[in-house]
Amino acid sequence: EVSRYWPLTKKNRVVLDPLRQFGRPIDAETGVPTSALYNALRAGGGQSVGEVAKWFDVPESAVRAAAEFERSLQ
Repeated sequence: EVSRYWPLTKKNRVVLDPLRQFGRPIDAETGVPTSALYNALRAGGGQSVGEVAKWFDVPESAVRAAAEFERSLQ
């Protein structure tokens, strides 16, 4: 059976779901990869959370959760 994995907590937006984005970490609601949000946040010396949220048409909470998750990997 295939199952989802919530690496931080189920209350957090980040999920690894083998049926979506090949199991890569994504924002659970929008499906945007966490790495894309985090890399956009860091690009060019740093962008605001609000700006990245607009670019990807996601809530700011998705960008913050992605950043938290990606930083936890480092």
